[in-house]
Amino acid sequence: MAPRYTLRTLKKGQSNAGFLSWIGVAGNHAYASGGTYHRPTFFGAEASVDEGAFERRGTPECSGLRQTCVLDDALVVVGEYGTVARSTDHGHTWTKTHATQGGCLYATLTWRDRLYITGDAGHVLVSDDGGQNVELMRRGGGRLLGAHATEDAVYFFGDQTLRWDGRKAHPVELPQNAPLCSMATGPEGLVAVGDHGQIVRSPDGERWEKVRSPGRADLETVVRVPDGLVAAGSGGVVLYSETGEAWEALDLGSKEHFWSGCPAGDGALFGAARGAVYLLSVESESWSEMSGEAWSEEFD
Repeated sequence: MAPRYTLRTLKKGQSNAGFLSWIGVAGNHAYASGGTYHRPTFFGAEASVDEGAFERRGTPECSGLRQTCVLDDALVVVGEYGTVARSTDHGHTWTKTHATQGGCLYATLTWRDRLYITGDAGHVLVSDDGGQNVELMRRGGGRLLGAHATEDAVYFFGDQTLRWDGRKAHPVELPQNAPLCSMATGPEGLVAVGDHGQIVRSPDGERWEKVRSPGRADLETVVRVPDGLVAAGSGGVVLYSETGEAWEALDLGSKEHFWSGCPAGDGALFGAARGAVYLLSVESESWSEMSGEAWSEEFD
């Protein structure tokens, strides 16, 4: 039985903002990035305030952005045409450190003090100085739309799935029939979601099985929450599972397209189309009540 979740708007969508392909919280700050078709979008907020907190901040010169990685002393954002950029003032100004004439970079995270970036054509870039300099680690195959780190490995996924153990990228055979978009560590192992409602799970990262999904809507994000896992995607779809095995659809009355998510308090923040931000929470908890330890510092 799912908790009694409610969905509230923290920031309404606007015509000049792009879709939010990433959203995350670090300490007392929240960030969101995205946009395409020459509408790069980056928002920031203080986690001690409520609705209306997300303000538009600067962006590097590019056609669109994807995910952001929060480092101790900087933000690193990636995006279209091989864009990699850094900010040391919470996203108000940016310095571009890498760009190419083609290809998109999608995801970025840190693992064992190294920054990893995934992109088109199986590209994985790495940086040992926080994105100031990047180099190609591997390429080949389909797009790598996301990345998820565990204690033992990093999983790169999208049109293909790879397990990087720090020395070699091993192909992972998954029962997927469409791109995977997001992965999280749940109460009983790894869970990944993707297009056409597909959900797969694994207890150990090696043996994967397909899980029955309540629908066929594209699932863009899966987030670990205190009571289990939530997944969200197109058409306002939000799903809940206690362990990642059995899922149920939540009736929240939304038709929004949720593109990204992150843990927040007892629920999640969702980044949506046109720069909209939503809070999924149990009953009537307000965002301003979620501070300090209530905020998660885990990003997907």
